[in-house]
Amino acid sequence: SRHQMYRKVYAHKTALGFDWLLREAINEVLDDPENFEWVDTCLSDMAYFAELTDNFFWEAFRKVARKHPKSFSFCIVNRVKLNHLDTREDLSARGIERHSVWLAAELALNPSQVVTCSMRARFSNIQDNFNGIKVLVREPIHRTRSLKKITDVSAFFSKFSDGTITHFYTRPDVTTGNQGSLTE
Repeated sequence: SRHQMYRKVYAHKTALGFDWLLREAINEVLDDPENFEWVDTCLSDMAYFAELTDNFFWEAFRKVARKHPKSFSFCIVNRVKLNHLDTREDLSARGIERHSVWLAAELALNPSQVVTCSMRARFSNIQDNFNGIKVLVREPIHRTRSLKKITDVSAFFSKFSDGTITHFYTRPDVTTGNQGSLTE
């Protein structure tokens, strides 16, 4: 599927941000003992496996979102995205932590507001066909935009080997109580 391509091959910021939100929302759903027991039954007994559907989770997300409008489930139901701040490649765990703290300090955020998602990305060397393409790039602190050659801003076009891409985001405002006018 296209989503898997954006996730697994490109480690795209929107796809990985959605994955992060989805994991958090699933954890909220599984905090309910009844939901946890049902999911455990479906995964433990093949006779019930077919009963664990997307619809089960969508309804569970809606239920959590109604009860808790500051939840990640609310974000899934209402298509609230993570705010992407920056992307870095091949950082160590310590490097990710340092960059998160730096972004938080520069943006006057509580460090717990900065979340990350990392994934190994598969690359090929296809730079020659893409040298003339330019993309709009946003500077992470001042948020100014400028056009840059795609080969200068994306390692995808110059890599021969796999690498790890880490995206940095802020938590959705609705989960922190800064949601403004968004309601279910």
